[in-house]
Amino acid sequence: MANKRSQTQKRKEAFAKQKQMKQRQFQLLGIGALLLLVALVVFSFLDNQNAQTNAEGRKIAPEVGAEAPDFELVAHSGETLTLSEYRGQPVAVMFMHTW
Repeated sequence: MANKRSQTQKRKEAFAKQKQMKQRQFQLLGIGALLLLVALVVFSFLDNQNAQTNAEGRKIAPEVGAEAPDFELVAHSGETLTLSEYRGQPVAVMFMHTW
């Protein structure tokens, strides 16, 4: 009888150890995933800051919501268009070329 109890106790202890090891693995995996996420956010933030400045540190892109500078383009018809002609209207500018 005592032998059966000790075997049962050993199985319970082994099962408890396995459970603890799995929990530990999940904790480490979660911590690793969290660290990876933080690293990606930091890298993305730093990369985004660098993309908006040139080598001298001057901004090369307007701030979100800032007014776009006026410019002229020649349409296929030969007509010259300026951005200021469309003031107050939504404008989407798409530059395309063929190879």
